[in-house]
Amino acid sequence: MAKLNLRSTTGNKHPNTDAVEKFVHDQVREAWMPPIPVRKDVAYIFRTVNMCNVGRVIGVTGNFIELDDDTVWVSDAGKWGQLLGNSNYEQAKFEAFNRPVYMNVNLIVDFTEWLWEIPKPPIP
Repeated sequence: MAKLNLRSTTGNKHPNTDAVEKFVHDQVREAWMPPIPVRKDVAYIFRTVNMCNVGRVIGVTGNFIELDDDTVWVSDAGKWGQLLGNSNYEQAKFEAFNRPVYMNVNLIVDFTEWLWEIPKPPIP
């Protein structure tokens, strides 16, 4: 991201130029990359525009959420409400990634905390 330079327009005459530059920069950055409300070491189910992933968050970098290598994708979820309710997830079909997954937050439709153990499908 380009750095805002108020000195070129103000001639550095105002004593708060650094503070104003930092404030504007932070506001623009947050508008482009708003905080992502996930907690590290917590498992979530993410519904994206084309699939569902279940995994434990290990970090957030820019617009990407990094999920651990136990992350699975849901190949057959049935209905979203049934997948989340009263451990009906046992009827869903899960496939393993077997490596860390990076999800672009712009593709997430919605997500919620995963309350059960992450399924361990057999590795093909």
